[in-house]
Amino acid sequence: MEIAAEIERLLQGFPPDNQSESVEVDISNSTPQVTPLVQKTVCYVVCALIMNEKQEVLMIQEAKGSCKNKWYLPSGRMEQNETIAEALRREVAEEAGYVCDLTTLLLIELRQGVPLWLRFTCLAQILGGSLKTEADDESLQARWCSRNDLGLLSIRANDILPLLDYGLAYTQFHGRKHGRIIPALNAHKHLLVRAVIVGRPLLGANAKVLVSGKGRAQHLPVVAIAQGEGLLCNTVGRLIKVLHLFTLTT
Repeated sequence: MEIAAEIERLLQGFPPDNQSESVEVDISNSTPQVTPLVQKTVCYVVCALIMNEKQEVLMIQEAKGSCKNKWYLPSGRMEQNETIAEALRREVAEEAGYVCDLTTLLLIELRQGVPLWLRFTCLAQILGGSLKTEADDESLQARWCSRNDLGLLSIRANDILPLLDYGLAYTQFHGRKHGRIIPALNAHKHLLVRAVIVGRPLLGANAKVLVSGKGRAQHLPVVAIAQGEGLLCNTVGRLIKVLHLFTLTT
């Protein structure tokens, strides 16, 4: 498949045509790759960013353990055989009372540890339901908050503040930062990163995309996440030394 068509297919939420994963950068025995076993070796977390017409964000008040009474974005761990979209809809319904649909994948975060922690932050839109006001085991209540109102709340963790800033910036630019990205369903035996690395072109020049392979065998590069790597940028960084630039006609 041509590189431009492969990128377009991925951004539209479709899995790649070629299901075989050719990993460009080998991992040494001292830093083995992760074999994903949900809630054992890897923990997938979904986080929902839902905003109304006033640019207020949907927040929930925690009901569990040491986080009780603290405020946070609707979020939680994915269950086995659950997709990102299904987990997001379930968490929002349980914690905030709304029926929602995933609008776009916004951010992916990696945190090392056992299990390895991956959080998928997604924008979503309300389709139905009503704001939760009665407490249960999932949450105490939900409310809409402006960015300034968050300073008046007892927040569970400040790690959501950058997420809110990204979400507000994206919605205020009306999606011009990137198109709608829907997670693709694709069974896997390893944690892999397929990188779309674009070089900023000079005025009037074509964009540059890092690719692997030569001639008609060119494809977007794939690299396995290593134990102890720490950040996704470190994973992708291992690719840059071995790949060359491909001119993408625009």
